[in-house]
Amino acid sequence: MMQSRFLFFCVFLVLAGSIFSLIAYLSESPLMVFLSCFLCLLIVASGLFIRGNDIFSPLTWFSITYFGYVVGGVYYSFGEANYGKFLILTETPLEVVSGYMVVSLLWAITCYFMFCFGYGIFSVRSSFSAKIGAADLFMRPEFSRVAHCLIPVLLIIGFFYWVYVAYEAAGGILGLVVKFQAFRHLIADKNISTLPYHLYYAGIFLWLLVLVKDSGKIGFLFILLSFVGLVINLTQGRIMLSITFVLAQMFFVGLAMGDRAKGVKLVFNICLLGSVAVFVYFLRILSNYYFIGSDAAVISGGVDFFRDFFDKMVGSGNVADLQQLLIIFRTWSWDEPLFGVTYFDWIGNSFGHLVGVEPSSIGLTIKEIYFPVSSGAPTPGAIGEAFVNFSVLGPFFMMFVGAFFALLYRSVKRSGSYLLLMIYSIFLARFVLLYPKVDSTMMSNFFWGVAPFLMIVFGIYILLLGARRLAKNPVTTSAVF
Repeated sequence: MMQSRFLFFCVFLVLAGSIFSLIAYLSESPLMVFLSCFLCLLIVASGLFIRGNDIFSPLTWFSITYFGYVVGGVYYSFGEANYGKFLILTETPLEVVSGYMVVSLLWAITCYFMFCFGYGIFSVRSSFSAKIGAADLFMRPEFSRVAHCLIPVLLIIGFFYWVYVAYEAAGGILGLVVKFQAFRHLIADKNISTLPYHLYYAGIFLWLLVLVKDSGKIGFLFILLSFVGLVINLTQGRIMLSITFVLAQMFFVGLAMGDRAKGVKLVFNICLLGSVAVFVYFLRILSNYYFIGSDAAVISGGVDFFRDFFDKMVGSGNVADLQQLLIIFRTWSWDEPLFGVTYFDWIGNSFGHLVGVEPSSIGLTIKEIYFPVSSGAPTPGAIGEAFVNFSVLGPFFMMFVGAFFALLYRSVKRSGSYLLLMIYSIFLARFVLLYPKVDSTMMSNFFWGVAPFLMIVFGIYILLLGARRLAKNPVTTSAVF
């Protein structure tokens, strides 16, 4: 196995070296291209040679998003024609951009190396095997019976609330689907909450947990209703929320059943999901034009998308982006670290609206300094946030993050608990995957993905625990009177 991996890496090294050398010859900044090549090789080597790494590990999915820095290094190496909108809004002098980009790539390489170092210390080869504890009510038939009664209720409430929102906001389901990118504008003046949507998502996660736990068979009905959940997510205009909803289910099934054949099938499904994501992003642009009522713009928007794909994906900050790091380095001084303050922003962002507290993050701070109200906020990424909080010690914090991820993955696998496996799968999809691109505020994304599900699960647990104790100590009439 190790020999085949080494052979693959050697072949990849030759091919990558050739391709990046050609790009460097054509680019305006060969140094950026070679640094991007080095980071690319580092990412591939970590995936191949760090023990215990597999398709479901935090290292794999962290690295997939982190690869955006490689793409950005190549893209921006062709000069100012490719510089993104955020650099334009910050009015960064063009003559200093290339130098900052080189520094940003060096920072990205250093932080990733330290992340892998921390991860490698605690990563071990292991597999998931379900275990039934003496008091594990989650594994008993009673839990499944109660869950099967509750699941239809959750799905029906969530679905019909979505139908209600569709008619209130857009005059019907079709209108909501067509105008999905304008969802926030459609509900802005109607005081409509999407909180009941989480009942549907929780019902899907609970159903999947029971199916895998009891039989390991997933039927057409579940796949159909899971797809409906995907559509419900999409109509909020949040593409990644939809993708992570499906990914969390795929991760759970793959980890719980995990044989090699299912792993290959999972890779295929993930590639297919990625293709769908690109297509939906295209529809998102057309939805914007349709909302403003311009048929001509719909047509030209479609053409422009395919013409300017990399500008949309890289220059607009839709991947882990070097221009965001550049802005971080120009805005925060290395000798004024925040010492971890921003790692608590997700708590205020999750519950602050209940007490009138405005959201806060590094990206919102940058927006207030540089950008107009109509612009979206940039995302500093995990390593940008590490610099803001710990300055030049940021790579050591990333080493700690890597070690934590490895320990978490190892502990979940050894636990043998389907419940912990589901929580981990949601964490992997809704936090780990997005953390390199955004920042720690993605913990809010994870919280709202897992909290409703856990509340329902523990509600069933308490009900069953109470029923068990009542059966052991029945209350008689004489005891009462």
